Amino acid sequence: TLFDKLIVQPFYGNYPVPQRKIVILIDALDDATIDGKNELASLISATFDHTPDWLRLIITSRPSPEVMAPLRAYSPFVIDVTDPRNNDDIRAYLGRELGLAKGKVRPEQVDAIAEKSGGLFLYAEWIVAELRRGRLSLDRLDEFPKGLAGIYLKWCERQFPDMKEWENYVAPALDIIAAAQEPLSLDMLATIFKWNTRDKRKFQHELGTLFSFDHGIQPFHKSLMDWLTDEAKQDPYFVDACEGNRLLAELLWHEYKYG
Repeated sequence: TLFDKLIVQPFYGNYPVPQRKIVILIDALDDATIDGKNELASLISATFDHTPDWLRLIITSRPSPEVMAPLRAYSPFVIDVTDPRNNDDIRAYLGRELGLAKGKVRPEQVDAIAEKSGGLFLYAEWIVAELRRGRLSLDRLDEFPKGLAGIYLKWCERQFPDMKEWENYVAPALDIIAAAQEPLSLDMLATIFKWNTRDKRKFQHELGTLFSFDHGIQPFHKSLMDWLTDEAKQDPYFVDACEGNRLLAELLWHEYKYG
């Protein structure tokens, strides 16, 4: 009803027809999935055909069934990380950002970094940032991590060098963040663990740039939480969503019992 009243009806009223196509971009639609349902994908499927022809939609998403099923009437354009065009784009990006035209980086160095990226732009972006910070050097390409898993491991090793601190303080909080159905506020986390203001500031500092705190605590990229919760990996930086669910259940049961 809201979509009809606020979008469809005004467009078919006295709304001036633009001289060009208008495109709306919805990025990462799969992030709107809650409890196995993606209401936004269902809404788009049911209502977007009612909008004018000059209004177009571009959606990006992982190929999750909660998104693919409602939008099955449409043919998705699959972005394949092994597509030569994708790799060409990564090489072009690296060449521009690292100064290939100015001779600051050699073509073979760009090729080596692109090879390590596994076709992932997020990797290329991180490498550029680390080179600018001086944490990586083009003279030591063998030290570059391979793929996102390598990036996240290096990041965690630098951010959480004290394993006792990780196990007792950081990991339990991340367990709950991984289990939560929506981003939790820092205050909610402080209530669960009985943190004071100093503890909250410490936790925010501990996570560094890995997580944002603007609209609840969220990983800077969904792949980070995928990596942290991967039981198959052998490094010590594991986050247990099942344990997080247990802690949340205990909290909610306590709240229920005491009104």
